[in-house]
Amino acid sequence: MKIIYSILFIATSALISVTLFFIFDCKLYYYGESKYNFCKKKLPLELSPDYWDSHVAYPIKGFTLTDKFGFVLFQKGSRITSDQDTIEIHEIIEYSFNEDTLTITCIDTYGIQYLIECNKIIEKEYNNELWIKISKSNSTSFQPNFKRVVLKNNQEEIDLYEQLREGSVIGFILITIVFLFGTYIMNKRRTYCEK
Repeated sequence: MKIIYSILFIATSALISVTLFFIFDCKLYYYGESKYNFCKKKLPLELSPDYWDSHVAYPIKGFTLTDKFGFVLFQKGSRITSDQDTIEIHEIIEYSFNEDTLTITCIDTYGIQYLIECNKIIEKEYNNELWIKISKSNSTSFQPNFKRVVLKNNQEEIDLYEQLREGSVIGFILITIVFLFGTYIMNKRRTYCEK
């Protein structure tokens, strides 16, 4: 009976570890740090968040937004043009979105804060799929019916989610080792008792 309880405890612990991994991975999606996007979260306009650290690019670009083909549209160093305005993004502070609009609050290379609004172009006469509007902004991009993702000064929360995700992997590995070692010991005992 003890063996059955031990196996149930180990199986439950392993299942909890895997579930926690996917929960924390889903929380990291909007920061561009998700590995699998198990929750199937997505941004409007077929954009995807990503994070380019030293493993991806040098110099480090940080948070990026890519289109459906994987091309980077918004990141540190991107030049954005709208009507007569052109800015070069130095840092993306935050972004917010609803079903069909995405707004980005960023700082350009001169330290001026801008709001970039992206919508889908309906008319077929344009080659672009995105309509982009740039405006100077002293306020954040938050609007009541939008989901807001703060990137600047939010590194502690992101790091916490990453640590918890890694901890769930370590927990799963330890549980697996305990299970394999326990199975090995039980087989040894059974073989010894049979002799």
